[in-house]
Amino acid sequence: MDIYSAVDGTGPDDNSDYMKEFANSHCKRLYAEWHGRAKRWERGPSLTGSETQSLAVRQARFAKTQYDAHPGSRIFLAGYSRGGAAAEVACHILKRENVPVHCLLLFDAVDRSSVDTPGVPDNVDHCFHAMRDPRTASREIFGNCSTEKLGGRKMIKQKFYGTHGAIGGVPQTETGFLMDTVVELHLGGATAMSALGGLAGTYTAAQTRNTNVTPAQNILASAQIWIWMQQHLLTARNAT
Repeated sequence: MDIYSAVDGTGPDDNSDYMKEFANSHCKRLYAEWHGRAKRWERGPSLTGSETQSLAVRQARFAKTQYDAHPGSRIFLAGYSRGGAAAEVACHILKRENVPVHCLLLFDAVDRSSVDTPGVPDNVDHCFHAMRDPRTASREIFGNCSTEKLGGRKMIKQKFYGTHGAIGGVPQTETGFLMDTVVELHLGGATAMSALGGLAGTYTAAQTRNTNVTPAQNILASAQIWIWMQQHLLTARNAT
């Protein structure tokens, strides 16, 4: 049996708004199409990102519970944006418990929550990471985490010409060149940087930055990523 557990990206604090925006995200689509009942999808962190560690713990706990209940099963974890950081942390938690992860699927993983993401641990057999191309100028301040494999099999990475949203399956589709809205949150004197398209003005210090991506390029990139990940997922499923 194959187990699937995913954490999606940062989105609106309101759950109903989040579900609308992420209804067709790549992590959510994988969940919807996953065969069997051993599957779980959870929304990503709010704008502060403070929930990232607890999301990782819940992801790991679900995977281990299913793994213990079904000997011989295989674990597939997925994550987008900060949810990708959570997925890496979940792999480290499972490693400490001697639980193997058959496959890790990452969509533009970023760590903006101060969780410990030194790299993908060696209990992960297969790892595929779709990332935004720096030439897009999308979320330039974000960087990426989970870009190195700490032993074990090689990680396969691919860059796509789309915005951060497109990499996760939630592409912006406005006219003209697309923009990213970076929201600055002031919390008890500390500053937490987060991002979400369409929230300019919701918080003070929201900054809008131009990207080099058109709506057509964004939609194409999102479709290409879905196909790319499906092909690699099939490879992982057929592997022993």
